[in-house]
Amino acid sequence: QRLHRLCERAEMGRRDILVWETMGGHVVNACVAGIIAPVRYVMVTDALVDALSPDEIEAVFAHEIGHVKLHHMVYYALFALGFLALFILLTSTPFFVTESNGPVRSYAQVFSPESLLLVGLGVLYWGLAFGFISRRMEAEADVYAVELTGSTLDFVNALERISFYSGRARNSGSWRHFSTARRTGFLKRCLDDPRHRERFQTGMSVLRWAIVSFAVISVAAAASVVFFW
Repeated sequence: QRLHRLCERAEMGRRDILVWETMGGHVVNACVAGIIAPVRYVMVTDALVDALSPDEIEAVFAHEIGHVKLHHMVYYALFALGFLALFILLTSTPFFVTESNGPVRSYAQVFSPESLLLVGLGVLYWGLAFGFISRRMEAEADVYAVELTGSTLDFVNALERISFYSGRARNSGSWRHFSTARRTGFLKRCLDDPRHRERFQTGMSVLRWAIVSFAVISVAAAASVVFFW
């Protein structure tokens, strides 16, 4: 009931809140599935429910609400759309097309310069660019969670517990998340210095415009190649 009330306070529509049974696993996590409210589910794992206090569960849940209210999934979808358009654009250029005017498909050409270039671009796009975006959107959702619940302590404690029960070192980050130490330090800086928060929000606004602009330009360029060449 507390989680449903939190959704109401945040004015977040959803289909349901579910407990994700991990069959005795140690996945201490929560997530949101679905961009629009009629098909949106918020899930928390049974391990998270067992490991955290009610206040800490609420703090983690508020973080997931933050992803919805800040439209992070929409920007992720635009980012993926931009990659698809870029792929279509690149593979339609003469460099990636055989003399028969068809795409390169031969097994013998798997390690061709064309294929290796596409793989390299994919690694850069998803490994570096997506990781860069994701870590900052996670930090933005952290700030939202603290503002929604009004408790920095509960969220920081939740992060520390999740790190501990997941077996991750406190100073160890990942592809999509900053380390627990960096996330908690960032929250404290934002709360102690409003100017730090403002700079971060300015950077996030620029990042959003960059994602939208790249998606629009990539789709327009790919469409021009597909329909007019």
